[in-house]
Amino acid sequence: MSRIAVKRVFFLICLLSSVFWLLSCSSTPRDAEQAAGRIHPAGWSGSHKNEADVNGDHCKVCHGADFTGGTSGVSCFTCHASGPPFTIHPWASVIDGHKTFAATASWTTCANANCHGTDLRGGAISGTASGPSCFTAACHAGGPPAPHSLPYTDPSAHGTAAKSDLTYCRNCHGRPDNDFSGGMVADNNIIGNANGNCASCHSQAKAHPTNWQGTNDDIDPSYD
Repeated sequence: MSRIAVKRVFFLICLLSSVFWLLSCSSTPRDAEQAAGRIHPAGWSGSHKNEADVNGDHCKVCHGADFTGGTSGVSCFTCHASGPPFTIHPWASVIDGHKTFAATASWTTCANANCHGTDLRGGAISGTASGPSCFTAACHAGGPPAPHSLPYTDPSAHGTAAKSDLTYCRNCHGRPDNDFSGGMVADNNIIGNANGNCASCHSQAKAHPTNWQGTNDDIDPSYD
């Protein structure tokens, strides 16, 4: 092959490489969003339902094949605790289903700005109402009711229930993972009942009797 032919082949390769590079790096609205530090426009969390319903696979590109974050680092499970198919609530009927809320989900999934608000008094996205307030005459004027009798501080009342399933307590009186510092019950912005903080009674040994590390559990089998 002559020197001229070699130069032409080299020139052609360079030209094709340049075209390929330009096409692969061309600016698009999505690129502009990325350059601005975001993929979606403002308020997207309140309006993404329609596009997600059309083809949820588009979400997987950034949020991962399992929707747990992917390259975006934002998990869909943060708001959709029940997972795919990503209904907002893990129950068929909101009115009937959320009565079992304490046993199914933590209050933290509801108390965020894009849902019912950080204080459960209504969420808003770009000024547009999102989730309704839980503190209304039509719902719970005094706040979400306790799923048990009140008062409930007597160990003979709550002790057995707590031993059966602590998550039932944590979902209102704490937050994941295994924090029992009061949750929405003790939060002054929500219910504001200081007695809802489990540590107010279980201050020294948390959920165990103060002599839990003693030897009487070897002596009396019922202690366990």
